[in-house]
Amino acid sequence: MSREIKKRKRILVGLCFIFLILSCFILSRAKQLSLSFREDKLAEPIQEKTQEEKFLEKIRLGLADPELTLVGEPEITASSLVATFSGGLVVIFSTKREPQAQADSLQFIITRAKIEGRSPKRIDLRFNKPVVTF
Repeated sequence: MSREIKKRKRILVGLCFIFLILSCFILSRAKQLSLSFREDKLAEPIQEKTQEEKFLEKIRLGLADPELTLVGEPEITASSLVATFSGGLVVIFSTKREPQAQADSLQFIITRAKIEGRSPKRIDLRFNKPVVTF
């Protein structure tokens, strides 16, 4: 019976050895496949947004009025950003002040003007007290 047990042990060790070799082979092939897949599908580099684009995005997010849509490209200078909105409204933002605060001021001015039945043509937010032209 000892020969029978030794024979079974050899068979078991042989099967384990074959399993080990096959596992190593499969894993090495899987790594090669995954590496070649990654080389084929390289991601495009992410383009960083400029300060002006980030500023405008914050302004857009701060506005609650869906009727206010930006028309064309804004004019950007060192200290201000001039944007034209739908309806011909021209708004001058300060790049030195917080965009969210300016968006809140703009929203308040437009809401107030609607209540009064007036339509502003130009709003200058560069100063502590905004200048509104009707």
